[in-house]
Amino acid sequence: MSAYPLLFSISIEHQFFSDSDCKKIQLAPTTACLYQLKKIGLFPVLMDSGISIFCEPGNFKNLREYVAESHHGLTLGFKLISTDFYFDLYTRESDRAQECVRYFDSRRAVVNKDGRQMLHEDGYASDKDYKQTYRKLVTDALSPHELLIRPSALIQIRLTDDDMGLCWPDGTKNHQINRDFCIRFEARKTYWKYFLFGDLVQREVYIKDQNEQNEQVNFREIVEVRNVGNVSAKLFMSEVTMPMQEVFERNFQLKERGGLSEKVLIKRMPNACMTNLNREVVDVKGEARKVLVSEIYINQ
Repeated sequence: MSAYPLLFSISIEHQFFSDSDCKKIQLAPTTACLYQLKKIGLFPVLMDSGISIFCEPGNFKNLREYVAESHHGLTLGFKLISTDFYFDLYTRESDRAQECVRYFDSRRAVVNKDGRQMLHEDGYASDKDYKQTYRKLVTDALSPHELLIRPSALIQIRLTDDDMGLCWPDGTKNHQINRDFCIRFEARKTYWKYFLFGDLVQREVYIKDQNEQNEQVNFREIVEVRNVGNVSAKLFMSEVTMPMQEVFERNFQLKERGGLSEKVLIKRMPNACMTNLNREVVDVKGEARKVLVSEIYINQ
């Protein structure tokens, strides 16, 4: 493929994954986009976390002429499809998700400090990056079935004969352009709640964050003892939310107070998982709020 000049690429990143590359996703050209790609002589190449579009050798001139004839330029649309059942669980939620679709447009691209063209204004995709599904720019790109079962996002790359130089093999104004577009998703954040059962209920225990590099996470005991399914339990909840992660780097230890010393009962507490989630009302800085809580059960 090295003989074919790169027109542009789109990569998807996610805070949940250790290497940032979003797993189990596919960027599929829309039906209209597939037609345009074949007509102009552009080649899509699927990547693990994105897609690259290449141009036939020597075809940039034809591409510029074709784009120049279009009144509003050429729009190439791509659907972000996740095959991961848990994608919506570990991705930051939005109140707009019910009636809207995530929508990204290259005309709003922002160059970050690394020189990459981010397709959203903030550091991560946010509530700003949604469009109502009845908007023409959405209905023109997605079929009725796709509007009913919406993709995780709709991405539009718009080309004009001078649009950021994408239609020129070496960029415009004698400088090489950046053809790398990127979207970064933020991981969903939850409070962590530990349920301690068995002998731990009667012991003077507490949870300590062993991370010395970053600001430590503190846990507070909610009540001394609570019955959970007719079984006594001691509960601790984090004072702050933490993002879900594929591999959680922090190390929480369960310790017991004893005179002038302390004893480590559990060297590394189990981390939160995506399956044990619950919404409940908690006190957040003196205000009652309904929040998402990750529940973790320990019996010892």
